Amino acid sequence: MSRGWRYAVEIRNRNWLHPEYFAMLRQHGVAHVYNHWTRMPPITEQLELLPARECPFIVGRWLLSPGRSLEWAREQFEPFHQLREIDPAAREAMTELIRGAIEEEPRRPAYLYVGNELEGNALHTIADILESVALA
Repeated sequence: MSRGWRYAVEIRNRNWLHPEYFAMLRQHGVAHVYNHWTRMPPITEQLELLPARECPFIVGRWLLSPGRSLEWAREQFEPFHQLREIDPAAREAMTELIRGAIEEEPRRPAYLYVGNELEGNALHTIADILESVALA
């Protein structure tokens, strides 16, 4: 792998979340992409398996609430102009990852991505999370 680049791996199958996977990431300085997706355990459970403080940097993706399909989310939330349904577990995990990135030493970069299909409007979700972190 080229030096100077940051690498992260996103898996979408819970059966890959085992100690050997996390050991391989650590060995190569690669981050796990914590993802909130239909067939993955909640990010809070992923954090129990690999605490964010053990990652060289933090990457999180909030795509869909567990158990939901992309088609369902699009039917319910389009045209994505407002929040339609708050996902408390997703927000809790986002807040935890952000706080960990800025409060734990050493500080690490954090890359967090939110899809419109999560709550209906990614920009409003992000604004709410940033406001809650700033107020805490």
